[in-house]
Amino acid sequence: MCSNHACQKYFYHTLPRCHQNGFTLANLLTSLAIIAIVCTFAIPGFDSLWKKNRLRLQQNELKRVLNYTRSQAINTGSTAIICPSNDDINCSGNWQQPLIIFSDINNNRSRDTNEPLLRKAILIQPGRETLAIRTSGSNNLLRYKATGETSGQNGRFFYCLGDTEEYRGQIIFLRTGRTRFAHESELQSGCG
Repeated sequence: MCSNHACQKYFYHTLPRCHQNGFTLANLLTSLAIIAIVCTFAIPGFDSLWKKNRLRLQQNELKRVLNYTRSQAINTGSTAIICPSNDDINCSGNWQQPLIIFSDINNNRSRDTNEPLLRKAILIQPGRETLAIRTSGSNNLLRYKATGETSGQNGRFFYCLGDTEEYRGQIIFLRTGRTRFAHESELQSGCG
């Protein structure tokens, strides 16, 4: 609205020239329609971007956990084991459960009361993500010796977002203890 003084100035000669600031209903509806159309096309793209980002983050976290296990074996001078466990003691072989890392001082491949739990890692959201392992040794656990090598195990971890092969990543581990991300051309099926 304009003030009465500004409107009175033009009253006798012409109609008042008062400028109002704001949107009309037509302007508002047009803007909302444009926003709705843009969101319709953009949201699927954001979903794909979110899934790719989640895949990268989870792969990096898994690689950090594997490197941590290896470094603990080297630093403590004893075997370190990473395995899934639902009770922080026994290795279950179900990689959908939280992972535990512990020093296996007596090399019996299980956690005893005198063996410290070094770390617990929850890497996946059950029902939405899967984690699996294929290895030349036991699929229940991965052992790193004090030298930083695995116990003769070569293999790969499979991380999948959902049950499709569209969003998947793999980490290859070697007997030397080294890990690396699998390239797109060398991905194997292992989801779902």
